[in-house]
Amino acid sequence: IATEVAGQNLVPSLTADFGELPPASTAVGRWLFQSTLQGQFISYSATFEHTGPFSGRPELASVKEVSIHEMIHLVQADRGFADGKPDFLVNDIQDDDFLPDRLYLSDGRTNDVQVVLSAVVDGPATEADREVRVTVTSGAGWTYVRVPDPSQGLLALARVLRPDGSEVPFGWNVWTTDRTFIAGGRRPVYEHRFHLLDFLPGGTADYTVIYAAPVPPDIAPPESRVAPLAAENRAQFTVRWSGEDAGIGIRNFDVQVSTDGGPFIAWRSATRDTAGVYTGEMGRTYAFHSVAVDEAGNRELAPTLPDATTRVSLVNRPPAFGIPVTFVVSEGELVSFQMRAVDPDSPADGVTHRLGIGAPAGMLMDPFSARVTWPTGEGTGPADFSVEIIATDDGLPSMSATNRVTVVVLESNQAPLLPPIAEQTVSESRLLELSLNGSDEDLPAQTLRYRFVGTAPRGATLDPVTGVFRWRPDPTQGPSTNDLSVAVTDGVDETARAFRVVVRDTESDFQLKLGEALVFAGQTGAVEVVLESELDLGAVSARLRLSHPGVEGLALSDLATVVGSAILEPVSQDEYRLQLTAGAGQTLRIRGRIAQLRFGTEPLALSAFVRIEPEQVEGQLGDETLTRTRRVGGRIILLGTDPLLEALADRTGRLYGHPGVRYLLETTPALSEASVWTLWREELMTAPLRLLPEVPAGDVFLRIRPSP
Repeated sequence: IATEVAGQNLVPSLTADFGELPPASTAVGRWLFQSTLQGQFISYSATFEHTGPFSGRPELASVKEVSIHEMIHLVQADRGFADGKPDFLVNDIQDDDFLPDRLYLSDGRTNDVQVVLSAVVDGPATEADREVRVTVTSGAGWTYVRVPDPSQGLLALARVLRPDGSEVPFGWNVWTTDRTFIAGGRRPVYEHRFHLLDFLPGGTADYTVIYAAPVPPDIAPPESRVAPLAAENRAQFTVRWSGEDAGIGIRNFDVQVSTDGGPFIAWRSATRDTAGVYTGEMGRTYAFHSVAVDEAGNRELAPTLPDATTRVSLVNRPPAFGIPVTFVVSEGELVSFQMRAVDPDSPADGVTHRLGIGAPAGMLMDPFSARVTWPTGEGTGPADFSVEIIATDDGLPSMSATNRVTVVVLESNQAPLLPPIAEQTVSESRLLELSLNGSDEDLPAQTLRYRFVGTAPRGATLDPVTGVFRWRPDPTQGPSTNDLSVAVTDGVDETARAFRVVVRDTESDFQLKLGEALVFAGQTGAVEVVLESELDLGAVSARLRLSHPGVEGLALSDLATVVGSAILEPVSQDEYRLQLTAGAGQTLRIRGRIAQLRFGTEPLALSAFVRIEPEQVEGQLGDETLTRTRRVGGRIILLGTDPLLEALADRTGRLYGHPGVRYLLETTPALSEASVWTLWREELMTAPLRLLPEVPAGDVFLRIRPSP
């Protein structure tokens, strides 16, 4: 009878246009059929095929599966479940009474349905009393009620009200039937039943069932007519008819035809159609009239004169095009032209147009205006496209004509793309690495090359092939703000981008570090002099200050190969001047030992930790004197007669002493003349250095003395 997509009007077609469905959305379509046979469907099948732009590629289809359910009634879950779309009361668990057991909501959710087959009615519905109360007892949830119709089919159901006064959706969730079907295809039981679906809170619910006044019997016949036809027609022409009925509506039509004034004979019998195509013969005259029958069985009297007459004398001719044309565009431009065909018949037929062989993907044609549009893009050209244009008229039989248009798409180069580059921040001696990620939209893809525009900071590189920018600022390049510019080219066009790199001043220009040595009084030793420089220094100088007497005869030895000359001279009793100069063609770019500081000790020197502190450290880089340096002092652990004890931050310690001597380590919580010293541990030295474990918890004082 019709096809409907929720929210659209009914249309007499099997095609359901769902339009565009956004993600995670639902649309409902339904097809309405009427059968002249009464029975039971015993087998169902359904298939689907995606015919859109991904036709032939099922993995890209929008529809994934089809499920079949036996629907008892189309309903609407209202109140808290309402979404304006129809829902489905179905019988998933088959039974002989076709009782529903599940409610499918339009969003795909399901709910179980309980069945109630009995209710208490306060009395029959009559013409004098058209309102009755039906009391239903059930559990909580969706409930389907099927009980005898209180009016026994004598009155038409009008409304059903819930206990709270709200109305059950009429025609959807409440309806009546005049027969009950039985499984197995057996004859139905003719009985009047009342049906209701509602969401019940559980317990007892009273419904008010209201009936309408009886409708007077329909005894008036309907009226119908065949629409006028053109005086002259082609061999095939469309005949249309219509009718009206003052009662409950028209059931069907009989359409009859007379040829050359002969008797009227049946052409369409008992049809619900309102149009049809008639095929006649050239030179003959045809007359038509119609007779309608309404739903009450009243039949219209046949007219004495025809409603419409026409003569077959016209021959349909195909539409005609002009001469073929050629359009030339560049890649990225919109192709737009009109290729309309003209129908030579009078009156002219309607003409529709479509694309035929050779139409590229994305080319569209309006069937009525004949306007062709095609947005070209990169990769479309260079190429020539010969496109077939087909025009078809609506004559009977329809005729077609074909024309061709040539579209020439020229190649056009697009400048490569280079995304914006955010401001960068990097610390001295840290590597900054950026991928410029240039791209080219031309097809085929072109080879890209990268370069600096203008000068680049010292040490900065740009890979011309990969577009990777790298820069590890040296210790002298911060603090600074550096404005750079880079470009990418495809060999034809170039795109440039400027960006900024801020270098934080986090590193010293270089580092001078002195090592550590352990010697016994009267012996000689050496401390390493370490230089860590990433710069091409020409010379390094410093003042070395000793913190304790007992060390003498300081001298330099084991110079690195890059050192050309070295000076170490005393300035005072405990201060020396140090200068290291690079050799010819060499620089002091080194990370390691550059020299050794040798020394002697007095035989009777007291035990001590002797600090060697470098001060006034300077470096020479060309004509520039560098003073932003890092210096690390060294020390000499001088062991005379007494041992040395060193406490570390992790509560452990180091004991320095003479091998073979046993020492006692004692603790006290406070210092006073009355302090009580407690033995913590006893150590026998097997080497000049012994590592001590963690001292007891709490604040303590330590002392060391030889064992008696």
